[in-house]
Amino acid sequence: GAVSESNLGSAHTQKTEPTKVRLPAGKYVWKGSHSHFKKEVPFEIKPGETTKVHIIMGQTGIAKFSASDGSTGKWIRDYGWVYPVVDGEIGESNVGSAYPRKDSERSLRLPVGKYVWKVKFGDFEKIVPFEVKHGKVTKVHTVFNTFIINSKCPSSGSVHYEIYASSGQLVYSKDLRCGKSLKVALDKGDYTLEAKFKNILQKAKFSVKDGSGKLDIEFKEV
Repeated sequence: GAVSESNLGSAHTQKTEPTKVRLPAGKYVWKGSHSHFKKEVPFEIKPGETTKVHIIMGQTGIAKFSASDGSTGKWIRDYGWVYPVVDGEIGESNVGSAYPRKDSERSLRLPVGKYVWKVKFGDFEKIVPFEVKHGKVTKVHTVFNTFIINSKCPSSGSVHYEIYASSGQLVYSKDLRCGKSLKVALDKGDYTLEAKFKNILQKAKFSVKDGSGKLDIEFKEV
């Protein structure tokens, strides 16, 4: 079912009449392009029959992007890029930037099709799927479910944080001055925190849900 890397010929379309290509019987894909629009159209050649392959190029829609911090409900300003999805796979090259803003949506006109928005929030990134339809406006808004970890220590210094998913995978680590709140934006689920201040280790379990949550940890000399 894979598409061959080598083509069997070109099919340059014309405005006045169809372009004809004689092919052996079998299944094919026509990769058509017009400006920055690209489409792949599967078709089949049967013995003794003429197969007409027609595609409509240039159809676009508008996507409007925004994101918010679940702990405050306020929109955020950060970075984001849009990537096409082809055959279920995310493309390597982005088709435009979509930086969320605090006061307005970021709009992009895109060819119809499926995409993902890779948007940043501090150290964290979310991959948000969406689809553009011809002549339609698609609202792409995502909420970063945040969790705030506060620390209290017997003296000044930094805390080393490690956060593990329920599978045991390390998903985040950071060194931060004790007393300064650590805000993480993780997928919903259950996590384990391991925090170390000098030679003191603290462990705690927490869950990320809709909106936000908070955990307070205190280090005491032993």
